[in-house]
This record gives sequence, structure tokens and C-alpha cells, in this order.
Amino acid sequence: MWTTNHNLCITNSLFHTKPCHQVSWRHPRSRRWHQLDLIVARRASISSVQITRSFHSADCDTDHSLVCSKVRLKPKKLHHSKQKGRPRINTNRISYPQLLHKFLNSLEKALQNTPTGDAETKWAHVRDAIYDSAMTTYGKREKQNADWFQSHFEELEAAKRIALLNYKKASSELTSVALKVARRTEQRTARRCANDYWQHLCSRSQLASDTRDIRGMYDGIKRAFGPTVKKVVPLKSKSGDTITDQRKQWTGGWSTN
Repeated sequence: MWTTNHNLCITNSLFHTKPCHQVSWRHPRSRRWHQLDLIVARRASISSVQITRSFHSADCDTDHSLVCSKVRLKPKKLHHSKQKGRPRINTNRISYPQLLHKFLNSLEKALQNTPTGDAETKWAHVRDAIYDSAMTTYGKREKQNADWFQSHFEELEAAKRIALLNYKKASSELTSVALKVARRTEQRTARRCANDYWQHLCSRSQLASDTRDIRGMYDGIKRAFGPTVKKVVPLKSKSGDTITDQRKQWTGGWSTN
């Protein structure tokens, strides 16, 4: 009762060991074994205790046997709150000549009011001036959105889903007409979203090509053609088995050729 009220547990009674490993003291007259030495643990930490048993061969200079418990300690995870960093600058627009002149003029104006003091104060002012000028000139880096269907999924599916649910709840001529109208509207919206997506991708790739932004141009080409699929044809022996060893592939290829 005491252990239950204090949310504790006796680990000696949790494990199915040999009878000789469940006792720790023998009565001198009756010669009967008893368990008088107990190991108590919290109920929340029972999973950390692997085994508890008695060791009669240990000489502890007493009539009680040694009782040991094997415990696996689990370090507690400490979650530290991360400070929110500054938004990243869109570095893909650095090669634009108009924006470059605008950034230089903005930085020159910001550095005119440099404070006088120690080196840390001056460096903090220069750092903030460069970041603020670059952010106002080049803008914030945009996240890489998915293709046109995933980016406009809610716009495509919201009206049609509601019309379909209404038709299933009460199938009538009115709900059937509403479902057909919603499907036609969805098809028009899908064609419009796809057209806007490809026009935006083409204009961005063309702008990257005009400004000699090779990286941006090839990113646009990769987005247009999709991920490349790399296929590897395994080399087989004369019997038709696949050769996995690279040395055997070379030697077998030269010997057959």
C-alpha cells in the first residue's frame, strides 16, 4: 500500500528468474529462504530497469546475499527554443544590372551615418546596412512551390467537392446541374492555372537567359522537363546471371569482347 500511494514499485517481483535468485536471506533455524532486501523504483522508470536478482556467490561479509538491479539510463532530451532568423535574400536577382546600381546607391546612403565608437558598434551598423539595402533591393527569397496542380489544389477542388456532397445527400435535377457546372468550372480553372504557371516559368527562364543567369535558366529548364530518370542496365554473364562484383564486370567484359 505504501508503494502504491507514493507511485513506487518493487522491482524484485517484476522478473521471472530462478527461485534461488528471488531470495536474499536464509533463516538460521528453519533454513528457509526469504526476500528481505528490496529495490524500489518509480513506476515511471520501470522501463529502464532490465532485471533485478540476487547473487549468492558474492562475499559481502554479511548473512544477506547481494541484490543487484541492472538499469539502462536514458538521458532526458532538452528542447531549446530557437531564435527566429532573418529572412533570406533573393540572390538570384544579384546579376540584374538595374538592381545592382540601386543596391549600391542605397548602401552608400546607409553608410553615411556610420556611428563613431568601438569596432563592434561599427560592424553592427555596417552589417545591418548591407542586409537592409539588399533586402529592399532584391527582395525576399521565395519558397520553391510545387507544380501548378498542387499549388492550386484548394482552388480546383473546393467547389466541386461541395457540389458532389450535395448531390450525394440529395440527388435531384438541381444538384445534378450544379455538379456539372462545378466540373466545367474546375476544368476551366485547371486550364487557366496551367497556362499561368507555364507563362510565369517561361518569362522567368527568358529573363534569366537575358541577364546571363545560367543557374536560373537551367533551373527553369529542369522545372519544365521534370526530374531526370537515371536507368542502369546491369551487366550479365553468359548464363544470364547478374554480375554484382565490379572486378568481375571488367574482367568478364574484356574476356567476352
